[in-house]
Amino acid sequence: MIKDGKPGVFLDGPEYEHPNGLLVENDKLIIAGWGKNIADDFTTATRGRVLSVDLKTKKMSPLTAKPLGNLDGIESDGKGGYLVTDWMSGKVHHVSKTGTSTTLATYPQGAADHAYLPKKRLLILPQMVEHKITAFTLSD
Repeated sequence: MIKDGKPGVFLDGPEYEHPNGLLVENDKLIIAGWGKNIADDFTTATRGRVLSVDLKTKKMSPLTAKPLGNLDGIESDGKGGYLVTDWMSGKVHHVSKTGTSTTLATYPQGAADHAYLPKKRLLILPQMVEHKITAFTLSD
C-alpha cells in the first residue's frame, strides 16, 4: 500500500509462504508461495501453495490444500483457475477453481514467470536455466 507517497507493507508473516508469484483478480490477491523454511540453496522444508487474500479484509484462504511446489509464476486460465510454475522442479501446473492441481508439463529446473493468452490458449514459458523460451498451446 502507498501512504503519503511512500511504499508500505501490505502483508507480512510466514503464513504467506514466501510469496513469489502475484496476481490481482477482482477483489483478491492470488499468491504463488515458494514454501516454508527456506535454506541457503533456496530449497524448502515445505513447498508452497496457491493462496487467496481478500484485498479489503486481508483474510487469507488456501486455494490448494496441499503444498504444490516452489511456485514462481501465476496467471489466470480465463476460466476461474490458474496456471502456476514450479521453478525448482520445472513443472507447469493447472490449479482448478476448486483447488485441484494437475501437472501439464515438466521441463528442466527454471520454469519461471510465464505469460498466458487465454483466447489463443497459448502459454509462453521462460526457462531460466536453459536460456530459452518455450511456447505451447494448451488443449481443452
